Amino acid sequence: MAVKPSEYKSESVKEIILSSGETWKIRRLPFENLAEFFTALGIKIGQDKQTRAQIEETFRASLDQPDFKDKLVNLTKIVLPACSVEPKIQLDGDSSDDYILYSEVKPMHVFELFFEMLEFSELSETATESRKKFQRKLNR
Repeated sequence: MAVKPSEYKSESVKEIILSSGETWKIRRLPFENLAEFFTALGIKIGQDKQTRAQIEETFRASLDQPDFKDKLVNLTKIVLPACSVEPKIQLDGDSSDDYILYSEVKPMHVFELFFEMLEFSELSETATESRKKFQRKLNR
């Protein structure tokens, strides 16, 4: 039996509670944003696509690069607006009651949301590695 659109969509959204107690609804990273995510990490997709092992190795190598912090910021700018259902996050524009600007999201919420969104998008290994690297840098 084919899946009903309402069932499929209901499994695509997850409600999370941040450490601050705020509730957010998130969705999986859409494919077009996933491609942008991998490209930002320097992972090749398309004709010269990499194997899963090569992707994991490229990602691990990027964690030790001096520009990792900048990459991480860019990745959060891809992931947060794409995955935040409620409240919506928008990269720029005028302040509105309809969405939160990326610049208005509390820094620790940015990372908490980012890691939750990656995990829900079944990129949990990426989320785990990023979280560990971020925590190590904070502890220095």
